Amino acid sequence: MTAAHDADAAPVLLNPPTRTTCIPASFPLVISTPGSYLLTGNLSVNCNKDGIDIQADNVVLDLGGFSIIGSGSAGAGIGINGGNRSNVSVKNGSVLNMPSGGIVLGASATITDVTASHTVSGDGIKMGDGIVRRVHADYNGSDGIEAIGTGSSTIEESEASNNSEEGIDIGDGAISATVASINGGSGVECSGCSIVNADLKANAGAGASCNGCTISNSNLSLNKTEGIVGSRAQITGNTVEINTGIGINVFQSSVVGNTVVANGGLGLEDSSNAANSVGNNYFSLNNGEQSPGGELQIDNATSIFISPNLCDNLLRTTAGSC
Repeated sequence: MTAAHDADAAPVLLNPPTRTTCIPASFPLVISTPGSYLLTGNLSVNCNKDGIDIQADNVVLDLGGFSIIGSGSAGAGIGINGGNRSNVSVKNGSVLNMPSGGIVLGASATITDVTASHTVSGDGIKMGDGIVRRVHADYNGSDGIEAIGTGSSTIEESEASNNSEEGIDIGDGAISATVASINGGSGVECSGCSIVNADLKANAGAGASCNGCTISNSNLSLNKTEGIVGSRAQITGNTVEINTGIGINVFQSSVVGNTVVANGGLGLEDSSNAANSVGNNYFSLNNGEQSPGGELQIDNATSIFISPNLCDNLLRTTAGSC
């Protein structure tokens, strides 16, 4: 299907087949030319086929508030497949029950106001890099949202919950005002990302597991392993509580101004004996091995208390005293 290159031209209409049963030759709908496209109705894909294949760069696909609906059975078929294309935008609709993936896009993608849920296998959303805004990626057979290309990604005002693996898995980028909960892996797994004002809770893995990251002003609670696992991280102003394992487990990191309460393991641990900067944290009712109460453990004497920490309402200035 082709579209005019005129930026002011009306979008090309994508009219779903009217049949209630799937005829394989009817799928996928193919977009082969740059331009704007509008889905005009629900697209039911009851066979092992993609719903829409995007075979051009510089495409805007407006789902028009409609849904692409798969069979909900194991097999092949991605709702929107543009994995080898760049600068593709998908907005305003849902992709549901697809066998092997919800939305797959390449570099410089933009996905807004979309629900991608209940894939049998595969991610709800998978892209090289780009922007994800006001998206729900829930109950998928793999990750909720994956963006591990070479560029930076932004995920904001979104939710990734009840997915079989990670809620969000990204490389470099920024995550803000986002929920990742009740996932089969970590809430967020990333390298070189920033996480701000996030709610990462009740995941089977850690709330957040990251390398070279910044985590600030976020809630990490009720996770089944650690609250935070960080390497060379900046961890500031978070609430880390009621996790089954260690509250914050770090390597060569800065841990400042956090509230770390009622975790099943130590409040803070550096099992690698690497220097960390620690200060102005509050530790209470953690159940680790260090006395008193197991609130804090930093094994390396070179770790620096840049300011006192409050441990069960007592100011402490060294790792061994907290």
